Amino acid sequence: MAVKEYLDVSYVIGSTNPQQTLDLYIPQKSANTPKPQLVVYVHGGCWRSGDKHDYVALGRSLASKEYPGKGSESQHLAVAVINYRLSSKTYETNEFRHPAQLLDTIDSIEYLFLNHEKYGYDQEKIHLVGHSAGGHLTGLVCLEHPISWDSLKAPGSDKSLTSSIISVTGVSGIYDVEDFVNDRTGNLEYVDQTFGTSIDVYRCSSPQFAPFSKSDWNLWSSVLPKEKFHAQAGAVPNIRYMVLHSSGDELIPVSHSATYFNKCHQLGLNVSKELDTDYGTHFGCLESPEFAHFVTNFILQL
Repeated sequence: MAVKEYLDVSYVIGSTNPQQTLDLYIPQKSANTPKPQLVVYVHGGCWRSGDKHDYVALGRSLASKEYPGKGSESQHLAVAVINYRLSSKTYETNEFRHPAQLLDTIDSIEYLFLNHEKYGYDQEKIHLVGHSAGGHLTGLVCLEHPISWDSLKAPGSDKSLTSSIISVTGVSGIYDVEDFVNDRTGNLEYVDQTFGTSIDVYRCSSPQFAPFSKSDWNLWSSVLPKEKFHAQAGAVPNIRYMVLHSSGDELIPVSHSATYFNKCHQLGLNVSKELDTDYGTHFGCLESPEFAHFVTNFILQL
């Protein structure tokens, strides 16, 4: 199927920073089929590296396929791959330390939600997919979502952004920053330039502990914009969650995701897992057919 591409779209008004842009892949379906659901892909790279250009093949592949639907009706997926501002080497002089990456993820989702008519996807069916550091960001977005999303509505719709987030898939995510630091020698250098070295900050920046306690919320929200986080909203209601982790991952142990799955289950979330299949290394798994199969089947509930 033909795919129309919108590249280097700025999602922040007035920004010329290429790290605040996204690429969109829109299937050119027939007019009598439903609008495609929207997949928002958030890349990994320990909050300091990675780029949407690394996932052109993924965006094109997911958007070019026709998926079975109910009866004779087919389904399609539009794909947005976002950039976000990356942290620089030294925490004290880092202009884009946490929460810059989180705020960019939030801004990109809001842009996509509000501009659906321009691109032609279904803004009421948004699915987040985050890998590694992207799994951390999508986890935070969904377990401590901005309260402003509860009243944010797109043109032509009465459905809020909160109720339009249908699912999230975490792929080999960093869900507990402190646990990631302690797991292996050298991991601190991947974390300290973004979060510093405070264990309290690690805890109140980790999806593993969200929704946060009052003290963690107060510390975390102190660096967030009040117009989006003036009160604690907690998890997106009725969210479906998939925790994916290749058993061949050499960078993050599967136990990290298993612990997070258990936490989501204890919260009462509708959570699934796939932790026993070896479909490649930490980054190599993203190019495997198993990865695409797991993600698309979960999103479309095939």
